[in-house]
Amino acid sequence: MGYDREDVIGRPFEDLLSPGYKAKYIECFSTFKREGAVLDAELQIVRKDGSEILVSFNGKISYDEKGEVKQTHCVFIDITERKQAEERNQLLASALEQVNNAVVFANRDDDVLYWNKMAESLYQWKAEEAIGKKINELVVPDISLDQAHRISRTVRDTGRWEGEFRVRRKDGSLFDAYVSDTMIKDAQGNRIGMVGISNDVTMRKRAEVALKVVNKKLNLLSSITRHDIKNQLMVLDGNLTLMAKRHLVPASEELLRKSESAVDRISAMIDFTKEYENVGVQAPIWQNVRLLVEEEAKNVVLGPIKLVNDVPIGIEIYADPLTAKMFHNLIDNAIRHGVKVTTLHFFMEVTDGTRAIICEDDGVGISSDMKKELFTHGSGKGHGFGLFLSSEILSITGISIEENGEPGKGAKFVIKVPAEGLRITKEKRISN
Repeated sequence: MGYDREDVIGRPFEDLLSPGYKAKYIECFSTFKREGAVLDAELQIVRKDGSEILVSFNGKISYDEKGEVKQTHCVFIDITERKQAEERNQLLASALEQVNNAVVFANRDDDVLYWNKMAESLYQWKAEEAIGKKINELVVPDISLDQAHRISRTVRDTGRWEGEFRVRRKDGSLFDAYVSDTMIKDAQGNRIGMVGISNDVTMRKRAEVALKVVNKKLNLLSSITRHDIKNQLMVLDGNLTLMAKRHLVPASEELLRKSESAVDRISAMIDFTKEYENVGVQAPIWQNVRLLVEEEAKNVVLGPIKLVNDVPIGIEIYADPLTAKMFHNLIDNAIRHGVKVTTLHFFMEVTDGTRAIICEDDGVGISSDMKKELFTHGSGKGHGFGLFLSSEILSITGISIEENGEPGKGAKFVIKVPAEGLRITKEKRISN
């Protein structure tokens, strides 16, 4: 308690108690005197330094032959840490019972130790039925034996596995589950158990299938419509070509020129819809930035322009598979619109902890007026569809693109990648 003997000898014991526990002590001591013993009564004591500890109070009174009190024995045990641990465990248990995921704990022999209410609802086994059973008797994946072995190996080798598969309930019905299994280890790294978290994703999977069907139908409709419009444009273009061969008055020639321009514009729009309908159709993947730049540089005629690729070798971004088209657009735009470009430079830049891929050239740059509409479709000078499409492709995984170059001194496209969307797979590292 922190007191010396002389500090406490002769003082009433209740002087050492927290104010809120004095009434409880009086009640406890009355029982003690009446019954001759008290077991595991909880009291809170104030130590000399002002800190408080929770104690378990056990006492016994011994009497002499005449029935008079001979001795009083009291033992106080500090239970502060034990009570705090109990409270933490109770809080954890309450939280696990209220989460919207099935949570299961198993020991090293895969015997279930804990099975929360959501697990009861999801798998239809009550906790009292589940505890003590092998986990593979309760969570039965509707997958091949080879797949099950691969999952077990992954958990054993890496300590974790997560993914989706169909699971059979107690009544035999199936549902689609998202499952995350994590190995639990002791301080020495030995496996002592496993925690499994799962939830029902059946409705989400059905929605995904329905969405794919709808997208397929819309893409088919778009393709048919686009084909028909293109055919009509060919007829219109042919008629305009025949008309151009006739002798027309100046006013009619001007109308013909505007009509031909409109046909070209409509044709470009139709081509754009074909490109845009593919954005987001395929799942994002990890892609090596340096290789993307190198591959797309091969698909354009650089001429006298020097392309410098300083993106570190191991940099990968998580992005739509069409991201290659974005790099093609940046290179192509520099060639076609930079006017005096001699060098096109790709590199990485770290600013305020944010990593960005930079595409910079030394051409004429982009005027302040054009910067405002640069990433809207249809902006001037032919940039529009390509840069708008590039922005849309990148935005699928939270990547942004902006132009920060100085007009007259070159264009500078900054592609900002969120932390979770960039990884380094080689020895090369980015300095912070």
